Amino acid sequence: MPTLPWLNASHRGIVSITAILAAQLAAGTAGVPALQLLRQCLNSLCATPVSASKVMMPTAPSSEPGEEFFD
Repeated sequence: MPTLPWLNASHRGIVSITAILAAQLAAGTAGVPALQLLRQCLNSLCATPVSASKVMMPTAPSSEPGEEFFD
């Protein structure tokens, strides 16, 4: 499972569901409905290649004050 740095404590519920479904998949006990729900959860968390491209991570702050005005 990839690291998703944009997640925070408010995502706790869906992350728990996703972890349970991923464990079922790893154990070989996940059926088709569980796989569909896992796909939906991963999409909601922007954890698929397509959905992850929608996430905008903040850039590191500049070390020079006012530097953003001179680019």
